[in-house]
Amino acid sequence: MEKINFPDPGIIFLSRGTTLEDKPYWAYVMIPMDNMDAYLKAQAEGPFSLQDYGHVIYWDEGEEPPESVKQEMFELYGTYDNFAEDVVKKLEKTPAGRQFIEMVKKEAAKFKPEE
Repeated sequence: MEKINFPDPGIIFLSRGTTLEDKPYWAYVMIPMDNMDAYLKAQAEGPFSLQDYGHVIYWDEGEEPPESVKQEMFELYGTYDNFAEDVVKKLEKTPAGRQFIEMVKKEAAKFKPEE
């Protein structure tokens, strides 16, 4: 796999879910910052296509990507499984970080589907 140089700034991460055929999948995606709100809203509302919101770098059916794919994604893009959790742990250690987490939670709550 060759590294893709994306034209827009965004976030690359491992997404997991189920296909329209109800099979588990994993996908490394790059969601441009301009599409992040729409992506989060679509994720909260139900079935959607990843391609509508960003670039699918690599995907397959199954629960987890093979270790070789994880390693290649780390080498090319610096991604790793617990990135988000590690960031939150570091943010929780400072007052400004905790304030940022609360702000993100408030924004994320806007995307929860109405009952």
